[in-house]
Order: sequence, then C-alpha cells, then structure tokens
Amino acid sequence: MGNNGNIQVGDGLSRLKGAVHHWGVYLGMGWVLEIVPKSPPRMTTFEAFSGGNPVKIHRSPDNDRAAILARASAVQGSSDPYHWWSNNCQHLKNYVLTGRRYSEDIQALVGAAAMLGLLAVATRTK
Repeated sequence: MGNNGNIQVGDGLSRLKGAVHHWGVYLGMGWVLEIVPKSPPRMTTFEAFSGGNPVKIHRSPDNDRAAILARASAVQGSSDPYHWWSNNCQHLKNYVLTGRRYSEDIQALVGAAAMLGLLAVATRTK
C-alpha cells in the first residue's frame, strides 16, 4: 500500500481517473469496494484501485465504521450494474459511507443544466 499505511477500514478513497475522480471504500487487508462501468460493485486490491496513481484518503468518523461495514457487506452481494447517472462510484461511496445514495458530480451537472436553462429563458424573454 505504499505510503497509505494510515488508512483505516471504512475510509473513503479517491484517485484521479482521467479528468474525474474514481471513488471507493477501504475494506481492510488491502481490499477496496468499488464499481466500474459494465460491472456490479466488486472488491479489488488497493493496488488495482490506485491504477498506479496517488490515492487520497477521506477519513470516516470512527463511530460510523460498523454501519459502514454493514452497508459495504450488503452492497457486495448486489447485482446492480454501474450506471453513470444513478449508480456510479460516487453513488456507491456515498451510500456505503452515509446511507444516502447520491453523486456530487451528478448534482453539480443537474444544477449547471438548470442554471443554463434559466439563463436561456431569461435571454429569450428580453
């Protein structure tokens, strides 16, 4: 695991994957829960998750670790495939870490589209 020896079970992980971040949850003993296109949630090694890139650790609250591991265990048996809009790596990470399934990137995209729509309507009415 290189310099990530301070990682703890239940921590969120991120790394750059092209222009976006790829997210996962550390399960311990070198294993990471992730989801990738054309796949349901899966366990992969920390090294495979990193893809040779630096990995940022997002510390989870200690009092939530049991709940995080319970959700991670439930998700591992899921056959729900990756979908960029409704089941991407941020959805998976957020559900496992918080119990809520959402994606910050999708929320930002929807917000930007709404703003552009409002701008277009405002421009037409002038």
